[in-house]
This record gives sequence, structure tokens and C-alpha cells, in this order.
Amino acid sequence: SGEKEISIMVEALGALLRTTLSHKSTTCTLEHELEIVRHYIAIQRLRFEERLDYRENLDPAVLSAQLPQLTIQPLVENAINYVLEEVADTCVIEVRGLLDGGRILVQVINTGSQFQPDMLDKLERGVIVPHGFGIGLLNIHKRIQLIYGGEFGLSLYNSDEDHAVAQICIPRRNYD
Repeated sequence: SGEKEISIMVEALGALLRTTLSHKSTTCTLEHELEIVRHYIAIQRLRFEERLDYRENLDPAVLSAQLPQLTIQPLVENAINYVLEEVADTCVIEVRGLLDGGRILVQVINTGSQFQPDMLDKLERGVIVPHGFGIGLLNIHKRIQLIYGGEFGLSLYNSDEDHAVAQICIPRRNYD
């Protein structure tokens, strides 16, 4: 029923705002970021229903990693905007977190869209004029680099013709 959906949406929105606003620092744990994503997904599921398939696949060791606040949710939002707004198909969005030697990789993988080759580089050089989400991608990349240094940040690539990957790379610290 419409009333039930509205109450689910209001609760999820309230939780999303509380979770976001309760955090005073500029960084937060990956676990905290995922909480924001889950509230956001709850709202989007009301819009897209079974067309939105959200999954998480995370090594527990990465959950305490520190990220700039609001890094993962915008990447999930980007996937939803590019796929579900444009295409009628189902979209699978998976957040993966893994240890890779001295690095932590957090990947937002989606079906149904592809990144342009060298998209971040083109945004930085002004070859693609960033509007809306392009600005957000550059912002995420630059915030990670400010905190962790130039060898870290965001990369955008396609793992195959059906999967676009936005990957955040940060150093592995002793979080546990």
C-alpha cells in the first residue's frame, strides 16, 4: 500500500539524515558508509522495486577502514542514475571490500552501464565538462588524495562489457 511505502521511505530518509549528520569528523569507517548506503538503497528500492538488486561482499577486516565521509553512497547513486533512470533492465549493484597487500580496495560494481575510457583524466583535463555527477567523481578522488596521497584515490574502469567498476584505493592501516 502507498501508506506503508511512504512510512518506509520516511523512516529510511530519517535514518539516512541522522547517520550522515551525526558524524562530525571528515572521515568515517567503511561500516558507517555502508549504513548510509543501506538506508539510501531502502529508499531507491521503493522506486525501482525488483529492478534494483543490491549486494555486499566485504572482507570483515576492511570494515574499520577510514574513508572521507560520503564516498560510497555517491558511487552507488551514480550507478542507479546511469542504469535505472536510463534503461528498463534490472541493475545489480555490488559493493566489494578487499585487502590487497598494503592497500584496501572498495569497489562499487554495477551492471548495465560502462565508463568512458580515461573518464577521470578527461574530467580533470576538462575534455569532458563535468556536470552533476562528474564533479562528484572528481571530488571523491581529490578528497582521498588529500588525505592519503597521490598514489591513492578513485579509478573508473570496466571489468568486462557488462560491469562498470568504481574503485577506491586507500592504504591499509592497522585498524583492527
